[in-house]
Amino acid sequence: MDKLDRILSEGLEPRFSRHQAMAERVQSWAEQAGLALYAPAGYRSRTVTTVDNQLRIDVGAINRFLKEKGILIANGYGELKDITFRIAHMGDMQMADIESLLEAMDEFLVQG
Repeated sequence: MDKLDRILSEGLEPRFSRHQAMAERVQSWAEQAGLALYAPAGYRSRTVTTVDNQLRIDVGAINRFLKEKGILIANGYGELKDITFRIAHMGDMQMADIESLLEAMDEFLVQG
């Protein structure tokens, strides 16, 4: 089954709803972790969340930690590099994938 067949078999609305639910979970986690969201309410993506890195998390260090678990996040671009990071929640990702990522992020943050 190719990608388009998988998308169509899931259905567009259920797929978009899944992406939205994962976005809301990531955004909620960020706020609970003491981080702000870069985009204001009403402008946030359902496929990727940009987090304002107020805690100055070393994105390279967290990615080295996450890579051992088969997960990565993305640094910000250009002027936003190292002051934001991005967490994807799109495509075939499932809520379980997001929960694994957030659990690993929490583990890293506790280690400090």
